[in-house]
Amino acid sequence: MKKLLYIFLGLSLVFGCADNSTSSNLDIIEPELYTLSISNTNGGSVDSTGGTYESGDEITITATADEDYLFQNWSGDENSVANPLIFTIYDDVSITANFVLEDLNSFNQLSIVTQLSDLVDESSGLIFLNNNLITFNDSGGSNSLYEIDIINGEVIRTVDIINAINNDWEDISVDSEYIYIGDFGNNYGNRQDLLIYKISISDFLNSPDNSVYAEEINFSYSDQTSFQSNAYNSNFDAESIISFNDSLYVFTKNWVDRKSNVYSISKNPGNYIASKIDSVDVQGLITAAEYNINSNTVTLLGYDTDSPFIIELTNFNESNFSQGLISKFPLVVPETSSIQTEGLTNIDNYYYISAEDYLGNPQVLYRISKDSLSNN
Repeated sequence: MKKLLYIFLGLSLVFGCADNSTSSNLDIIEPELYTLSISNTNGGSVDSTGGTYESGDEITITATADEDYLFQNWSGDENSVANPLIFTIYDDVSITANFVLEDLNSFNQLSIVTQLSDLVDESSGLIFLNNNLITFNDSGGSNSLYEIDIINGEVIRTVDIINAINNDWEDISVDSEYIYIGDFGNNYGNRQDLLIYKISISDFLNSPDNSVYAEEINFSYSDQTSFQSNAYNSNFDAESIISFNDSLYVFTKNWVDRKSNVYSISKNPGNYIASKIDSVDVQGLITAAEYNINSNTVTLLGYDTDSPFIIELTNFNESNFSQGLISKFPLVVPETSSIQTEGLTNIDNYYYISAEDYLGNPQVLYRISKDSLSNN
């Protein structure tokens, strides 16, 4: 009888331990929870006040400005101008939506966002990628792209293009897979080494040592027959490029007739004779270009004898840019600020414009609401 009792007790211990082990393996791991706190300044509202979220949740918040106010940026643990703001939560987050009073009495007045870092004192082109601005310095600068914090203008990352030389980089464009840098500044009209560098976006974003290689798209203009040096007196200078459908388009800076000729170039690496497919009567000198696929709008940045300006090309068919509606808007630069506007990109409903250090006025980032532009 004792023997049976010992066996029963032993089996009970064994199965009891097994049950405990099974129960332990089935314990549910509670997700980490984080607190999101949202506030806003006077002049607008946000569509959420925050709350508690699981780690890894994607958060979307939209800021809406009141009448006579403009949304400026998000500050706090998330610094951005994107609206709506989309991010993934992995910690407690506190953010503020900032609004500013719109100056209704200023005619096409550029607003200063921030002074730019001294590392980009000759910022010559802009794109908005991965929630950061990307720029570079022009003629004689390093062969580097700089990621800029859009709130404070500081350089947060530098990526070197190992096999590139910055002869005269002038503009930058982007499509879904590649970044394109135009090395085609040609003030003297005599260059025979014009090219566009093509860089994988994936390589750029994921480079472990902040360096990438570029492919080359070499080209010449189909209608240029003379390469005699003639400073600021040819129609073969260029500072602007866009990616449109399956091609690249260079908009020239014509010193002679103050127009902008448009040349079509393949996106594939190789050597090309660029075909002139259009000409836009801009009545000025073009320094940057941008294509917005959502609105099917080409925007040109330039200047004339009076001031910088923006031109919007809309309602065109295919690449017949000059056959649509051409709207020109003179811009007003704040007093004691740089008028040397060189870079242009589009973020939400705003144009962001970079200006070089010029005549003692430091390099700066401007912006202007598209809705506020007027040519009256």
